[in-house]
Amino acid sequence: MASISSGRPSDDGSPRYVVNYRDPEGRQRRKTFRRKAEAVAFRNTVEADKLRGTYLDVDAGRISFRAYAEEWLDSRTFSPLTYEATELRLRLHVFPTLGHLELRQIKPSTIQKLLRSMEMAETYRRVIFSNVSAIFSAAVDEWSPAEWCTTT
Repeated sequence: MASISSGRPSDDGSPRYVVNYRDPEGRQRRKTFRRKAEAVAFRNTVEADKLRGTYLDVDAGRISFRAYAEEWLDSRTFSPLTYEATELRLRLHVFPTLGHLELRQIKPSTIQKLLRSMEMAETYRRVIFSNVSAIFSAAVDEWSPAEWCTTT
């Protein structure tokens, strides 16, 4: 169960309220608020999300696209040739533009700009888009609550 405690006062002397909670995987988390009502609302939301199974890790999108894409690539069961070709496409065409961005910073418009900037055959551009799309799909599957990934 999440708890609220008084935190160290802010620089202007106003009180702070700290919500301490555990995520569904048991990791200790905390978030600080200026108003107690905001802290109470956050605590209630976190607990309800955990009960419903809709809790989302606040840090999930903080990994860079490059770091996640490299993890994704290493987990694939591609043939060696397919692995090399996919790694080459990402390294040459995607990482220079998206590699430094956190997943949570990348919007559909970012992907559209990337695709527009590529001066190559349309079929090759589609293959690159397919790779990028697969990486984002894997991230969604990995960080979404289990209930979202099941079919009924």
